[in-house]
Amino acid sequence: MKDPDDKNHLIPDPVASVVVKKIFELFAYEGYGVYKIITYLKEHNIPCPYEYKLSQGLNAKYNKESKEHVWGRTTVRRILNDVVYIGHLAQSRTTTPSYKNKKVIYLPKEQWIVCKNTHEPIIDMATWNKAQEKLIGYTKTRDRKYDHTLKGLIYCAEC
Repeated sequence: MKDPDDKNHLIPDPVASVVVKKIFELFAYEGYGVYKIITYLKEHNIPCPYEYKLSQGLNAKYNKESKEHVWGRTTVRRILNDVVYIGHLAQSRTTTPSYKNKKVIYLPKEQWIVCKNTHEPIIDMATWNKAQEKLIGYTKTRDRKYDHTLKGLIYCAEC
């Protein structure tokens, strides 16, 4: 969260940092996968980041009852990949082809601009490295060697 005294400085949120530490601990040391972490968070009634922001008075313009906000796979993976938890800030993660075209292009990590040690870390480097090694092993490989000729042209009745 932003430091109340200096808006250009980050300080750990006391409540959210406990949740982030638990997610990294479960993933890196206790062998939990992403879905098992989600189940753990739901069982212990830990609010997702959006619900937590609402409870803090942020994003008050959105109606809390309009949609059910729950922990998702993308949310947990985004937390596990975010360098802000080790005290770094990453910028230029995305770009657009031109000012007219608003399509977002995600850049590879090698092209990010990373400012190191800008604030107090929540996660130690040993835990971070162990989680990143485990995440690399999670890359899904495709079984098929070819695409079907009708891919993208026809869909099932539900789609």
